Amino acid sequence: MTFGSGLHAQSFDARPITFDPAPGEAPLVVAYEPAAELPRLIRFTTVPEAQSGDAIAPRAGFPAPSIILGRVASGTEESYGIERLMPETVAQFAFPYNDVESRNALRTSDPEMFRALVSQGHVDPPVDRVAVALQEELRRMNCYRSSIDGDWGAGSRRAATEYFRTSGVNDNGLGSTATVELFRSIVLGGDTTCVVAAQTNTRSNRPSSSGSRPASGASSGSSGTSGGTSGSSSGGSGPSISGGGVGVFR
Repeated sequence: MTFGSGLHAQSFDARPITFDPAPGEAPLVVAYEPAAELPRLIRFTTVPEAQSGDAIAPRAGFPAPSIILGRVASGTEESYGIERLMPETVAQFAFPYNDVESRNALRTSDPEMFRALVSQGHVDPPVDRVAVALQEELRRMNCYRSSIDGDWGAGSRRAATEYFRTSGVNDNGLGSTATVELFRSIVLGGDTTCVVAAQTNTRSNRPSSSGSRPASGASSGSSGTSGGTSGSSSGGSGPSISGGGVGVFR
């Protein structure tokens, strides 16, 4: 054990592992490349973090890779090279999958945390409500205009296509099936408003059938006029008398 300048360095021996495989078993072969120098367990006792029990984020001069012991504050995973959010961070920042107000607030205040929470599945809907959650999201943005029934049919697929078309977000081949990946893509893509196309009148402007022939009243009037004309041509208002031969009537 060597001490000096607040640095503790511990050396150790790496002994080879021996094994005796049974007949018929293939031996396990492990490739090993010795490091340029022995690993070191280090602790800086002169910095406040070490004395309070908090972890020290890697900095210039640290060996790589390093083993870090101590408390890591929630939301600081990236500083320590931790790829997934810790449970403490999720508990502090996560929100229900259908809480749109909290979702938008975190998107504005901490975009990186928002992206990590959504992409890692910490705000996914329950497995049995994925289709319903998607329909609710799409209906809220006027992309889906049918009932919320959890049936991912043709109308739901068209709604997803309409969302990606309107928002400009890459669909990445999603939309044909109701999955958590589709839900995350829509939540990360952000809100949009789908516009309903105006419906045009497809009926032709054909004349009505009543305009092609006279009304029944007009027909009777014509017939009456014709009869009056016939009476006037007979030459009198009295009864018409037809004579079969030559004679004088008084």
